[in-house]
Amino acid sequence: MRRLLPLMLAAAALTGRAEIVDRIAASVAGQVVTLSDIRRQIRIAAFLEKSQPDFSEANLRRVASLLVDQAIISREAELSRYAAPSFPEIEAALGEFATTLGVDKQKMLASALEYGFSEEEMRGQAAWRLTLVRFIDYRFRPSVLIGEEDIERYYSEVFAPQFRQRTPGVAPPPPGALRPRIIEILNTQLATGASQLWLEQARKQTRIRYFEEAFK
Repeated sequence: MRRLLPLMLAAAALTGRAEIVDRIAASVAGQVVTLSDIRRQIRIAAFLEKSQPDFSEANLRRVASLLVDQAIISREAELSRYAAPSFPEIEAALGEFATTLGVDKQKMLASALEYGFSEEEMRGQAAWRLTLVRFIDYRFRPSVLIGEEDIERYYSEVFAPQFRQRTPGVAPPPPGALRPRIIEILNTQLATGASQLWLEQARKQTRIRYFEEAFK
């Protein structure tokens, strides 16, 4: 799960062409990740997180690894014929994305443009977030099984202690009232965990090559 969460911010322009636009940093089963892909992703992440871009060698390698994971997931989604997000869905996701940043969509796009990012690049971010969520939902949620013991354990070991810590002296809501919410939380956690295990195995079975000179 810790590896998949940063993937929500990864949306590089990956290509299967052999043409070298700048410097190839990694190849993933015929697709390439270029140094400019990595640098652009670092700049976009810094813009969204309101921080300074970190172009250190360690961070270049970290982001390259995230983009390799993205390439693996995108390839699997394509091979499995998952429906690509439609334009209206991407526009809606872009609006939700802006809301999480505390602004409306137009203000976010205008601000991104000032930082040198096109509307298309921001839509790419939204499209990737949708693709990742759908991949996890369609591929792994159907196999998740949650029993009453799981719900009770989460309530007693996670929810109730956190509730008492946040609101001392107030009794937590009864388990029955929270059942749908707990099921959704557990579904997400277990599906994400299953996707993490799949991704680790997929990396072992995929031809991945890093070009060290790109990170120096």
